[in-house]
Amino acid sequence: MMIRAGASNREMVSALGLNINLVYRLVFALGVALAAFAGMIAAPVSSVYPGMGTQVLIICFVVVVIGGIGSIWGALFAALLIGLADTFGKVLIPEAAGVTVYLLMAAILLWRPEGLLQAGRRMKGSTAGGAVRKWKPTALVAAFLLLAMFPLVGSGFYVELVAKVMILAIFALSLDLLVGYTGLVSFGHAAFFGIGAYALGLMTPKYEAANLWLTLPAAMLAAAIAAFVVGLFVVRVKGIYFIMVTLAFAQMFYFVFHDTKFGRGSDGISMNFKPVAAIGTFTPF
Repeated sequence: MMIRAGASNREMVSALGLNINLVYRLVFALGVALAAFAGMIAAPVSSVYPGMGTQVLIICFVVVVIGGIGSIWGALFAALLIGLADTFGKVLIPEAAGVTVYLLMAAILLWRPEGLLQAGRRMKGSTAGGAVRKWKPTALVAAFLLLAMFPLVGSGFYVELVAKVMILAIFALSLDLLVGYTGLVSFGHAAFFGIGAYALGLMTPKYEAANLWLTLPAAMLAAAIAAFVVGLFVVRVKGIYFIMVTLAFAQMFYFVFHDTKFGRGSDGISMNFKPVAAIGTFTPF
């Protein structure tokens, strides 16, 4: 509620005694943390290179719009649709694979201009609304359990497909936190996706797998430090100025990794091993 109030009238909320800039910084940090997490998961699936987040950012804007701006459930559902459309489009109609996602977006928005699940929409009747609120946690737990068990029964192709869909969903959620709840449209969000991926790539040994429990917090910390520095500047502005400042920082990060030996240049980093979740001699998964 505080976040949405700040998005509507930041000056009024500040006048009521709430430090809205601090609230925005916390939301920005949470969005960045999710983006870095998605980037780290994506790193072993695809190679790590300077422009890896650009295409993902465009797709995730599509996901947020299709799902309904500000709707977490809408973003999850839209990520599933887009992931399936993109993957099967490349397999079934490779000649039109580049436009499959955008054709789907156009069709859905012509049907439902405000997205599949508009934020704030409520079912008529208090009883139904209460049932929906009680149903959501159950559905979330059920979906989590199904996803956790899927690698045990699914083939390699479908496990990788679901993994890519979940990466897209997590990044879309991170973007939706900013766009949907604070009204902050960030064109620099892909930078934090890349920072998470590069952190894992740089910490992974060449001839052995990295440890998940060490690289995960390290990647999140690297993104958090970058977000803290960027957040000191970007949350002071809004509207078109916020868009341009985040874009400027994204370009700065891009050139750091593209034009220096630190980021291995345009070739990026190829990872031969996925991180392992070993704790001593025990490997839970």
